[in-house]
Amino acid sequence: MLRENCIFCPSCGASIGSNVPSQTHHAPRSLASNRLETAYILCMAWGAVAIFGGIFLALISDLIVDMTDPQSYEWLGINDLEAYRLQFLLECALIIMSGILSVIVAQLCRKRTNYAIALIFCIIASLLALVDIVGIVGFYVVYLIYKSKNAFIDRSTM
Repeated sequence: MLRENCIFCPSCGASIGSNVPSQTHHAPRSLASNRLETAYILCMAWGAVAIFGGIFLALISDLIVDMTDPQSYEWLGINDLEAYRLQFLLECALIIMSGILSVIVAQLCRKRTNYAIALIFCIIASLLALVDIVGIVGFYVVYLIYKSKNAFIDRSTM
């Protein structure tokens, strides 16, 4: 039901009444569209930090491992310095893979295509990012994508 003082229809934007010129005003963007834009921005930031941070840490891994006190990684059950170096490089690789998947998810959100793939890749990227704090951001992006299913052009069932 429209209020008496309405000039434009709130759903379609068409003018109401004869005293208003015939023009259409577009409704504001939907909440799902805003969520996808937020997901895009967060994924691009997450991807940049993860990719460049992971590469940087991998490049200086020898320095970091050599400076680390052996007691700080013995509680992990690692007694060998080379095993710790390998674990550190593996964590860097996980962070880089998380960043790459995040950038893919960002592009899918920007294009609003492949909802199922975007959601699955974001879940995988979030799990890979659990080695650092970025995983929490990833699960928030998963929520944003999940709630924005209607904004995607092709919404394959999931």
